[in-house]
Amino acid sequence: MKILLAIDSSTPSQYVVNTAAIRPWPPGTVFCVLSVVDMRLWNELPELIKDAERETQFLVKGAAETLTQSGHEVFSESNLA
Repeated sequence: MKILLAIDSSTPSQYVVNTAAIRPWPPGTVFCVLSVVDMRLWNELPELIKDAERETQFLVKGAAETLTQSGHEVFSESNLA
């Protein structure tokens, strides 16, 4: 089974990650943790783009670590579109 977790910095996203981490899944289940930030409105603010990139990478890494520590196979992606 392949499961996509699209997250942001919201409390509901953290809840989804934590719930997925403690739930039993069939053997071979793989999680993809993804976060996307639409940067088109921020083109004139390069400092905010760098901050958004760091925050997105931090979120995705944290979610992937939570799932990995629970014994799940995970790959992750953060993307600034």
